[in-house]
Amino acid sequence: MRDGVVFDFMGAVESVSSLVRKSKSVLGYDIASASTGFPPGIGAAESRTCRFVIERAGLECAALVDEVSAANSVLDIEDGVVVDVGHGSTGVGVMIDSELVEVGDVPGGGMHINLILAGALKISEKEAEIAKRRNGAEVLDIIRPGIERVAYSIARLSRNYEHLPLHIAGGGLMIPGACEIVSQFLERQVVNYPNPLYITPLGLARSSI
Repeated sequence: MRDGVVFDFMGAVESVSSLVRKSKSVLGYDIASASTGFPPGIGAAESRTCRFVIERAGLECAALVDEVSAANSVLDIEDGVVVDVGHGSTGVGVMIDSELVEVGDVPGGGMHINLILAGALKISEKEAEIAKRRNGAEVLDIIRPGIERVAYSIARLSRNYEHLPLHIAGGGLMIPGACEIVSQFLERQVVNYPNPLYITPLGLARSSI
């Protein structure tokens, strides 16, 4: 994946196949189907690629859902802006009366914040991810520009809906103080949730039921 889109098809297939094998060894039974998500607002061809990866890995694609809709199937926001900050991109969907009226996705997420920290501390991106999770409060000033970049993207994708609160899902901003920075930068209400990393995957799983 790069910026939320599959760019190495066979690599993605092998990753899914490996996860299926590991899950079978732990759970003790076969997995026949799976749901998959795609960044909101991308083209039909790019979204179908996610389904093709699932099928090439030997599974039935039970559901193909954009990530913002998947997140909102868990959050159940009637009027608000649902934001899914992933590793490579940030997806934004505007909900009015429980209807998705605006949707979009732009590059920029947790990976880009990692790169800022990695450059500042002269460490690898993987080490930066660990440092960010463990010592987020200590490195907040270093990664603030990356967080504010994500905030700017959110503002751009939710223009004309500034009166609505932002509901944050995804693991990209799962750093102590990050949502407060977004709120201050945009001067908007931001709603944070426990374990936001699991909101979208849970929504994807529910979509196949």
